[in-house]
Amino acid sequence: VCNHLGVTVPHDSACPLARLLAVSSGVRSEFRRRLMTHPLWKALEFGRQHDAHEALRLLLDDTHAMHRTCTRQSCVARVLSAHSKVNFENHLTCTKPRCSWTSTPPEEPGCDVSIEVNACDLQTLLSDFEMPAFLASQDDYVCQDCGDMVQKTFRVQPIGRALFLHLKR
Repeated sequence: VCNHLGVTVPHDSACPLARLLAVSSGVRSEFRRRLMTHPLWKALEFGRQHDAHEALRLLLDDTHAMHRTCTRQSCVARVLSAHSKVNFENHLTCTKPRCSWTSTPPEEPGCDVSIEVNACDLQTLLSDFEMPAFLASQDDYVCQDCGDMVQKTFRVQPIGRALFLHLKR
């Protein structure tokens, strides 16, 4: 990922993420040693199942305590997370034919997209994720003019050059 994005990983960086990425490929024992002594394991609860998605989010969270010794220039997490930012746009429309109420709430920032996996291609998965949904009073959202149901349209707007997808089983 770093090579594709043109991100250089400094070998002498204090960034915990750089310490993992700086291991030469094929040196499994060195990678394992660095991984087992990595501050990431302090953030993950022993005995509880964690997946690669949780570990990646922790590593890229430049506000996490493990990155407190990083400088602005040396923090690989800061650089990589800037490349993978995404905004989620919402557009709300009343479902009543004669009501013209619409709303566009502020964009919601994110770092990845979590989508359900089905037997189909990536474009279909993203289209299903952005499929309009109907909100009702039990969702705490109704038309502010007439009180009827609201249709929510959701759009993923990548900001950076990379988009991390969390494929849920």
